[in-house]
Amino acid sequence: MPNAHRPPDGCGRFAAEWVRPDATRSEATCCPPGSTGLRLAQAARAIRASSRPKLPGTLTLGRVFVSAPWNDDAVTSADEDKFGRAGWAARQAGLIDDSHAIDSSLVYGLEGPWGSGKSSVLSMIEDALDALAANWHVVYFTPWATSTQEELFSEFFAALSSAIPPDNEGHQQVHEKLGAYGKVAIPLLGVVPVVGKPLAESVDRLSAKLAKPWKTVFEDLAASLEEAELKILVVVDDIDRLSPDELLTLLKVVRLIGRLPGIDYLLAYDEKTLAETLTAARLTNAISTAHARQFMEKIVQYPIQLPPMLESVVIRLFMEGLNALPLRERSVDSLNTDVFHGVVSEVMIDRLSTPRAMGRYLAQLRHAFDVVDQGEFDACDLALITFMRLHFPDMHRALKKWRTELTGGGTARTFAAALAKGDDAKDAWKQEFFSIVETSEREDASRLATAIFSRLGTTGAATVRFDGVEQNANDAANRMENSTYFDRYIVFEVPDGDVPDGELTGALTKASEGNTEALRTLVLAEDDDKSLLVMTRINRRYGGLEIEPKPSSTDAPVSVDLIKAAASMLGTIQENPHEFVSRRRYLIAWVATLVRAQAELSSYEELQSAFDSCTSYARRIEVLWKLKNAGKLSEAAASLRDKLFDTEGERAATVMLEHLATGDTADLDVPTQMLISVILDSAASDSFSREVKNRIDSGILDLATVASRCVVLDSSREQYVLGNVSLQQVTGEYLEQVAEYVGTDDDSPLPIWSLQQRREWMSAHISTSASQEERPAVEPQA
Repeated sequence: MPNAHRPPDGCGRFAAEWVRPDATRSEATCCPPGSTGLRLAQAARAIRASSRPKLPGTLTLGRVFVSAPWNDDAVTSADEDKFGRAGWAARQAGLIDDSHAIDSSLVYGLEGPWGSGKSSVLSMIEDALDALAANWHVVYFTPWATSTQEELFSEFFAALSSAIPPDNEGHQQVHEKLGAYGKVAIPLLGVVPVVGKPLAESVDRLSAKLAKPWKTVFEDLAASLEEAELKILVVVDDIDRLSPDELLTLLKVVRLIGRLPGIDYLLAYDEKTLAETLTAARLTNAISTAHARQFMEKIVQYPIQLPPMLESVVIRLFMEGLNALPLRERSVDSLNTDVFHGVVSEVMIDRLSTPRAMGRYLAQLRHAFDVVDQGEFDACDLALITFMRLHFPDMHRALKKWRTELTGGGTARTFAAALAKGDDAKDAWKQEFFSIVETSEREDASRLATAIFSRLGTTGAATVRFDGVEQNANDAANRMENSTYFDRYIVFEVPDGDVPDGELTGALTKASEGNTEALRTLVLAEDDDKSLLVMTRINRRYGGLEIEPKPSSTDAPVSVDLIKAAASMLGTIQENPHEFVSRRRYLIAWVATLVRAQAELSSYEELQSAFDSCTSYARRIEVLWKLKNAGKLSEAAASLRDKLFDTEGERAATVMLEHLATGDTADLDVPTQMLISVILDSAASDSFSREVKNRIDSGILDLATVASRCVVLDSSREQYVLGNVSLQQVTGEYLEQVAEYVGTDDDSPLPIWSLQQRREWMSAHISTSASQEERPAVEPQA
């Protein structure tokens, strides 16, 4: 058999061995006993009868096989078959051999969608014909590799000539007559139509002008071919690649010129694409897809449909491909989730049902896992976004435009605005987002995108509240729907301005062992956005106070040294205490979380010493306030909190007395209302109240000064209010509740009243209250 040229196209090749669905040999010949590969093969066999098989087995760190780099080359022999098609190809070769006649010419059409492995099947049919020892001569003709009509004709006759072995005198005569026939046929082909009455008329008219009539040359060549009894199969692959004009030219060759006795044709194409091309060629004024198919019936006598891969085979190959990826244990866990398996069974399997689609996706996925640091990505999202990029490119390109909606990222104002919208308003953007994809593709695209971005689901994302802001529960992981990780999945790396998770983990680990330099560099970075990003991720790792404390882990260590480090930074950081989201708020929440988690593991003295690393008494009290308002605490955590409160209550009493004595020039940053609350909740409450009353009675203090420390800004209502309950508990004096609205019509910041302004406001209020004849007697409230 000639070593025919095969174009570099067709079904993809896997270097790994696998058990075919109809294999009779033992699986152990390619998978050792007890191996994951053997279990997957057996599982695939067990589920073959199911209409919708489930994914067999789970991913492991072990390799089922070691795969060579994927390419899209066709296999060159049945020995390389990985999809169980060698037997089917042999049966088609038998059909071709049985149907062959030395006095006629047949045309076979191998039909299959792009990427289904037609080129590989052609190679296996060639091998099977060779195995029949039936003296077949197979030649490949590649019309789409030519650029002009003349080149196509010349290439055809050259290919046909190469199939005739020059091993005897009769074959030499066939060569000579074929050359003569080409000289007559080539000019004839350039002017005759493809269909209709004009076809025969054109042949007769032009033949009369030739030195030797075309019919005479044709019959002379045909007689020589019959006498030679040659079996020639001309294989023409990918004819659906041709333009309408090129396709019509090829069909003229096959239908008019190439119908020589003993020469059969095997055309390979995607039937749907071919019909569309013929429709565009407008063979008649009223051609339709149906007419195009009827036209092909005149050309192809034996249409052969390439059967699709069994779904169980697709699943098993997919699982084997995943197991061949260079996965870390964390990635394996992510790919074993119900979310990933659900998308695989409902979307991916149908779209990876051809060798090319399967090989292309797994190759892209292998590359993705090779180039990224897996510790910085969620493996499930990485696999899904790679699939989206290949199969839904328009949706993938639009992700950046819809980032805010998909991730819920943005400022506190963005969160508040989103929460204020009604359900209809919140869902409207989803319809617009999905409209990016064609209607026929929308169901699969929706299922895929929702697996990555839970906000696209009918119920939306599961949410938790952190520091007054409702956020996605999945934000705790390095998922793409987490706004701080989104860009990584767009560029497939950790972008500038981002902080690698590995770097943060290393900094936390070192700080938990007493080395705080790396952590301080990250948390106290001059770049506020980067610093806030770090604190956001830290708090999401540790989970906050609303959930049960997590035990110390590699990603989220807990130790006395780490409490010292966090408390020290809390005392150092300088920010506006009235900001809605800030590094200070995140640090306060983190320190409170660490203290609670360590409560049962260390003594009070160790924890008090670590807590005191925060040099700001105001920040320490804010931490205690967090603990005071936390959910259910363990007995040890509650006891520690109470002891810390008592200690800080005594300190707060000292600070407050000094603050009151300083008058209007005292530090406005001190949260006096919070200090008073801590004092009243501690063992220092009675002694502090007695001292304040004594100072008022002796004229050292006045009631307005004390009341000014109970005035706070209620930013949600844009007003200043008097904490009259705290004032009454400290002084025994009752004042009516009073508020002063300070909001503006624009978005300008609310004014910050000085202590003098607050005292003067209270003086006026006290004067008004004193003018009343009688004050209601109210028992002090706890």
